[in-house]
Amino acid sequence: MAKFVLKSLLPANRPIRAELERALGLTLAGAAALVALTCGARGQITPKAEARTSSATTRSAASARARAPLPSSSASATGSGAAEKIAPPARDPSELVLPHFFADLSGLERRTRKAPVRVVWFGDSHTAADYLTGALRARLEARFGAGGPGFVRVGVKPYRHTQMHWACDGPWRVEPPQPARRAPFDDGIFGLGGMRARPGDAPAFASFEVTKGTAHGALSWQLWFSLPADATFRVDLAGISQVVTKASATDAIPGAGFSRLSLSSALGDKLQITTLNGEPRFYGLIAEGTEPGLVLDAVGIDGARIATMLAWNEASFE
Repeated sequence: MAKFVLKSLLPANRPIRAELERALGLTLAGAAALVALTCGARGQITPKAEARTSSATTRSAASARARAPLPSSSASATGSGAAEKIAPPARDPSELVLPHFFADLSGLERRTRKAPVRVVWFGDSHTAADYLTGALRARLEARFGAGGPGFVRVGVKPYRHTQMHWACDGPWRVEPPQPARRAPFDDGIFGLGGMRARPGDAPAFASFEVTKGTAHGALSWQLWFSLPADATFRVDLAGISQVVTKASATDAIPGAGFSRLSLSSALGDKLQITTLNGEPRFYGLIAEGTEPGLVLDAVGIDGARIATMLAWNEASFE
């Protein structure tokens, strides 16, 4: 899985770039840290010479774009404000700044790719609220296919995800107590999302249901958790109850410090988690459709900075 850390995302593919800019309502030169994860071949990002500009030119252009009015969402398809028609990529994907990423997107668009393309967006409260990310996810899925909600938090409230109906009740506690902290906490094992949740002195409950039309085929679920001594919880899905104990949790993720429970169901089925004994720890949930599409994982923490991620256990995060 190739990993691209983009300090500013400026794809040479103009149609896709225009689509992204319209979805965000701003130019991508001002985008913060984006991490794109695709299943394409591994490769090094090599910026084209034409994309290299002086910092003064970049600042000037960004300032001018910031002053420009945002595009109207009410433009008529036939009037003078008609939206530009997005044409297929005119260049060979191998010529682009991110060749593997855009080749994979092209495969989704042509319906020749058999696996999803995953984009992970790390950010602060704006990402945690899933507003910008939710809008971009919807626009990308409209073009490349809906792959499902992707990463979802468990036991964290308040919480918002545009493609997941969720509920949680009971004495959930989030660790670290200040998720945006920059100093290490405990063992630092927080998985992809930088948080883990566990119940307090009583059972806790959480349920998840994917929004209609945001995934296709069947649903593939993956729950990330760890179980201290005597901790147990129950999962209800598609009319089947399963009690998870330390003895039954055999699918440990190598190097992560926690395990996963993989399940499948129909699109409309609700997954429910109920803690039973002790304090099981939950690191997040993945929900994807079995048909290939675009999956955008929104991983936001209120007040987060780059140093926030540096306080996490590196092996577990990887």
